Amino acid sequence: MARYYKTRSPAWWVIGFLIAVIAVVFIGHVVYAWLIPLIPLVGAVLLVIALSWAGFRRRK
Repeated sequence: MARYYKTRSPAWWVIGFLIAVIAVVFIGHVVYAWLIPLIPLVGAVLLVIALSWAGFRRRK
């Protein structure tokens, strides 16, 4: 006997795709809102580390 598998209708695939797109857009917005203001702080920390490393290296 042939087996019949239940497949989902195309409407469910479209709904799932739309939910996935909305989730990705929301996560991207949250990451953008939280990480963009931190970029100058991270840059300043890296600059301080690099300059202090160069300064301590020069003293030896």
